[in-house]
Amino acid sequence: MMTIQFWLATAVLAVAAPMQANAQLSAQVLPERSTFEEVFAASHKFYPGQRLQIRIDGQVDANHRYWRDRECSWFGLKCKWVDREASNFMAVDRLPLLLSLEPTTALSKPESTNQPQWYGNAGAQHLPVAPNGVYDFTVEVMDADKSVEAFATGVALRGVVADKFDATNPINRGQCHNRPPVCSSGAYKVTVGVNNQERVELLKRLLKSRRVSAEILGRRVMDPLFVQDAMAKPEIADALFVHATRFHKEGTDEARREYLAILSFASTQNPTRADILNELAATYIALGEFTAASASVKEGLTAAKNKFDSEQPRRASTVVDLAKALGLRAAIWAQERAGMVGTDMMVAVGLYREAAKYCLEEAVNQASAQDKLTLYGCGKDHLIDAGRQLAMLRSRDNLILAERLLSQAQEAARLAVDVSQQ
Repeated sequence: MMTIQFWLATAVLAVAAPMQANAQLSAQVLPERSTFEEVFAASHKFYPGQRLQIRIDGQVDANHRYWRDRECSWFGLKCKWVDREASNFMAVDRLPLLLSLEPTTALSKPESTNQPQWYGNAGAQHLPVAPNGVYDFTVEVMDADKSVEAFATGVALRGVVADKFDATNPINRGQCHNRPPVCSSGAYKVTVGVNNQERVELLKRLLKSRRVSAEILGRRVMDPLFVQDAMAKPEIADALFVHATRFHKEGTDEARREYLAILSFASTQNPTRADILNELAATYIALGEFTAASASVKEGLTAAKNKFDSEQPRRASTVVDLAKALGLRAAIWAQERAGMVGTDMMVAVGLYREAAKYCLEEAVNQASAQDKLTLYGCGKDHLIDAGRQLAMLRSRDNLILAERLLSQAQEAARLAVDVSQQ
């Protein structure tokens, strides 16, 4: 049986601290409810590793009274009935909002402070009552970093206004329509902030084993409060990219489809990752799907150029991403126009040469010998690609230019050797 625990990091706080969360939900709980009901829609559940910071605001007018008094003039004449009413507003410090996490039992840490309690609602178990309406805890599920089923186990937050205020006075839950003698109105607003930092770490550990896309891309794993968290998105993308590269990059076309599915989702989490978009394009090219490849290259080239232009000093990986995007664009251009000759094919040659130029110019600016080697190698490879493309055209002028480019590639290789020997 799967064990689910909710460790209460801070069940009761002295003051209401500001939310330190990246995603939020809000809903109201009305006093007319007499049993625990889900605070949010059934689609909004909370998952392992999510830290929930709950704040309860608002007031309930408990046992509001309506009545009529007979008023007369000084001499007992002209009597009439006058409507009267009396409010009895109170917050959670007097009339608690009871919260429970279903379908599990909330455990405590430490037990003396956060032991689950019963508060008079027909023996229903719930979280410890926080007098100031502030809760802070993290959902923990055993083996959530090893089992997809555990990682995808969601729980619902349920709530009900307590049966009594000031611990002893029962409330009347009737609605205040048509002026009943006693009723209750108002509402408590429940705001839940969700911090996904720990869930990201669970995901990284979960993806250390091979998973298929159907397992890890569903809504229960990539739940809305997780994938819509702007702080978590880049890390989700990175975790998926690392996993896909390790387990799905090489192999059959079926494996490539898995690779594409995971990378496509990763790219939605971080559309600025040119390396992910480049991998998508390269895989589409390998499958012969040039329309999809062109779309990915266009996005990748834009992302890579934006990063290249904004980064100073430029990292070797940034330059390589831009060069690779240009090289992929050249490859698509050439393969879509296979068998054609003349100036049309020179576009691909120009793209390869532009890619090489970026690599070789930035190599001299790198502080690290390894980064210099990377960029000299990048420049060499793209010069060779340009030379090969020219050689296919077979005209005398193109063959001369191809020879010149291959000589430049040799020079880049020599520079790389010099760096490696320093």
